[in-house]
Amino acid sequence: MCFSLTAKSSSRSLPSPNGAYIAIVLRSKLCVRETRCLEIIREMSLPSELVVSWFSWSLSSNRILIGSTDMLLIFSVTNSQELASITNPTSCLTKASLVVFGSKDYELLIFYEFGLRLSIINLITSNVIDIPSIKLYGPTNATRGFSYRPGTSDLSLLTRSGGKDIISLHTADTFDVFKSWFPGTIDAQGMNWSPDGKWLVVCESASHGPKMLIYTADGQLFKTWQANVGSGIGIRLSQWSPNGVQIAFTNYSQTVNIINMPSFTPNFKLVHTAAVNVTRSCSVTKELYIPRSSIGSDELKIGVNSMSFDKSGSLLATKIEESSTTVWIWDLITCMLRDVFVLQATVAKILWHPTIDRQLMVLCEGEEARRFVYFWHPLWSAPHIFDFAAHLSEGRVLGRTVTRWIQTESLNPTLFFSDSQECVLIRFRAMDDSSGIAEDSLQTHAWHLSKSRYLSGCSGSRQTASQ
Repeated sequence: MCFSLTAKSSSRSLPSPNGAYIAIVLRSKLCVRETRCLEIIREMSLPSELVVSWFSWSLSSNRILIGSTDMLLIFSVTNSQELASITNPTSCLTKASLVVFGSKDYELLIFYEFGLRLSIINLITSNVIDIPSIKLYGPTNATRGFSYRPGTSDLSLLTRSGGKDIISLHTADTFDVFKSWFPGTIDAQGMNWSPDGKWLVVCESASHGPKMLIYTADGQLFKTWQANVGSGIGIRLSQWSPNGVQIAFTNYSQTVNIINMPSFTPNFKLVHTAAVNVTRSCSVTKELYIPRSSIGSDELKIGVNSMSFDKSGSLLATKIEESSTTVWIWDLITCMLRDVFVLQATVAKILWHPTIDRQLMVLCEGEEARRFVYFWHPLWSAPHIFDFAAHLSEGRVLGRTVTRWIQTESLNPTLFFSDSQECVLIRFRAMDDSSGIAEDSLQTHAWHLSKSRYLSGCSGSRQTASQ
């Protein structure tokens, strides 16, 4: 593997979607570094009084948004001067709850508290379109209430008026409404387009039972999927596979349901059961020693609370509340549990590589665990741990950390890591077929993990779903 020299950074550092740049907020300035060498290519001054609330890239990786409730600034990676400045985006009555780029560089979406409105700003013409009665508007749930259709960038939006949910479809650029309707939901909790843009799936609130409505691209109801009453409380999470072949959804149980496309019929269930029987196709790995994360709340939590498809759509990684230090990896081709590994700290993020099939990275919570990154690949003999503290100048991690896969043109997987003081890039040697990180490039860090033949309390099985 190859390490870059460390560079000055902060906990507010963000790689661009295309992997070419890294934006870093330092004291009173924003700097942009090139990923290939970590050299600074742009430095932009920031107001000393700016308290950063929003910090993001546009989808094209050409522009950067940084701002607070009092000021929004938009910069370009090709120009050191700000492209646009919006002062007082909030009013005396309500504040902005979320600010993000739209599907284009020149579109800015501003959501306001209490769902008062969504303002869509065209940064070229300064034209503002206000849409009232937004249903999902908070910083954590607003993204579930709008979705851009792949291929056309038409905007679908969830609003609520007169006690009823409304879905509207808006044309790109002008945002004129070309279709709107009342879905058959009591309290919709979100919607998203299929990767090919052919289907729009709307999920009912968990309190009203497991129910999904599937619409065609022009807003026609194609199918209503509803589980039996005995299936328990409704949908908690839903996610399309990257290839659009399947939808996975969970309720507040230890089961993940897989639905086939385009028939939208149940295929099978992945059940996290009480014991793991190690077979030739399934192994269990347990971490030997890493200091545990701090004890959390005593609040009762149950069910699957995290799941993620790999790029190929053939693997699904999950985590359940009852065993928050455990990662489960399911093979969706064989419909069986592929691997389980148990860590000493609570799992915070499960991150598949965006362009490489089956390459997984896991991050954990906790003061001492944040220095470590866990890697997994099905062709390896065991998962591996990488200690970033050993490659920082202080020999330890300071403050909050940022860890991201970098999407580069190179066939070698690349990782970005930053704490509150400095950052480093690591380029791993790829396998011969460029299908992931070569295991021997991580061998020196494998001593943290060992194989275990049995793990009490954590396991998995597959069940065929009733048709």
